[in-house]
Amino acid sequence: MLYATTFLTDPTRQVVIMTYLAHPIATNVTLSVEHSDARWVTADEAKTVLHRPILDDLDSHDVWALLQPKINNGQEFKSCL
Repeated sequence: MLYATTFLTDPTRQVVIMTYLAHPIATNVTLSVEHSDARWVTADEAKTVLHRPILDDLDSHDVWALLQPKINNGQEFKSCL
């Protein structure tokens, strides 16, 4: 897990954001009934969808350096969030 936060958008709606670093083999996600959205994004895409305070925290801890492509058995795996 790279980052987690939660906030209320109104008194009856809580938003939880969890950001993980992964090298997925498959990118399909199955959500349970209490979840409404999930997506895999590259580091560049993350910079366009995450809120500025989250990006600032990720920058301050040099998280982007962890997101370089990895090679395993000759196959390149790109990091996703």
